[in-house]
Amino acid sequence: MLPEALLVCPQEESARALQPVLEQLGTRIEREPDAIAALTRLQRHHYDALIVDCEGGGDEAEVLRESRDAGLGRNTITIAVIGEREDAELAYSLGAHFVLKKPLTRVRVERMLRAAHALVQERRQHRRFACEGAVTIWAAESRIAAELLDLSGGGAAVQMTTRADLPREVRVRFALPGTSTFVRADAERAWQNQYSRVGLRFTRMTELDHEALEHWLEQQRRVV
Repeated sequence: MLPEALLVCPQEESARALQPVLEQLGTRIEREPDAIAALTRLQRHHYDALIVDCEGGGDEAEVLRESRDAGLGRNTITIAVIGEREDAELAYSLGAHFVLKKPLTRVRVERMLRAAHALVQERRQHRRFACEGAVTIWAAESRIAAELLDLSGGGAAVQMTTRADLPREVRVRFALPGTSTFVRADAERAWQNQYSRVGLRFTRMTELDHEALEHWLEQQRRVV
C-alpha cells in the first residue's frame, strides 16, 4: 500500500510546489483546502502524513492543534508550511514534526519531504511510542546530550540540547523510560532539522540490549 497524505492547502501556489514531489515519492495525496473539512477527514481516516499550509495563522493552524489535542493522527507525520517571517517554534508547539518555510523552492521542498517520507516508511515498519528521558550521543570525538521524543524497535527521535550537525554514524546510550535499564546502540542519522531534532535509526546493538528494548516495547503495547 502506498503512503497516504492529507494536504491542507488553500493556496494553489503552495499546492503546485508540494504535490509533484509527493507524487514522485509514491505518495497518494488527498488535497483539502478547507480546514473544517480537513478535520472531518482526519476523524474518519488515518493518514501517514498531514501537511498543512499555516501561513497567516488562519484556521489551517487549528488543524495542527486539533489533530494533536484530539489524538486524530497519533502515528501521523505532520509538516507545517509557514511564511518566511513566521515563527517555526510556534508550529512545533502545535505538534508539527517538520516545518517548511516559504518560499517553497524545489530544493527545499524535496529535502524536507524526502526526510518526512523516510520517517513515514520507518514508522510503518516499527510502531513508535512517545516518551521522555536523557540520551547521550557520541559523534566522532564529541559527546552530545539529548532528550528522547519517541522510541521504537527501529530507532528514536531525539531533541539535542545544543546545535550540532551530526555525522551519519553515531553511538547512543539511554535508559529505557521508567526503568533503570540502559541500552547502547550504533545508529545512523535518518534526518535532522534546523532546530536540532534528529531521527536515529538503530543499526547494531547487543542481543541483551535488543531483548531489553523489545521487552519495554511490549509493555507499552499492552498499555496503549
